[in-house]
Amino acid sequence: MSNDQHGPMEKLLDGLDEQSGALSLDELREELSARGIGMDAFLAKIGNILAEYDKRERLAWMQVADEKKAALRVAEAPFSSWITRKREDVLAAFAALSASRQTAVAFRNKETLSLQDMAEILDANEELTRRSAKEGGLKE
Repeated sequence: MSNDQHGPMEKLLDGLDEQSGALSLDELREELSARGIGMDAFLAKIGNILAEYDKRERLAWMQVADEKKAALRVAEAPFSSWITRKREDVLAAFAALSASRQTAVAFRNKETLSLQDMAEILDANEELTRRSAKEGGLKE
């Protein structure tokens, strides 16, 4: 809410601020009591709300730090190209990638791809996954 807008809480605080010089604490307590508001209970409730908000704000940086730490871990992890791996590993990984619901691998003649083509596709997929994880963790 911008400073130009006055919601119920702002009106309440403005009213208390305006009347703080005119009423003593006892008079203010009597005025609120006459309106059915228990000042001590109200202040305790407000204090609890503010304490919970402060706690969330203090801990929020920890969540951001954990997300950035995870993204950096992904970015720093060593990358081993699929071209240097065993034929069986490349074929199994490519089959898993082709069957994955998260990634669509569609080629007209997928059966005619060379082992190097499959390895390059796997490398590109891994790079995209790493970049996506890095960007997702570093967003603020």
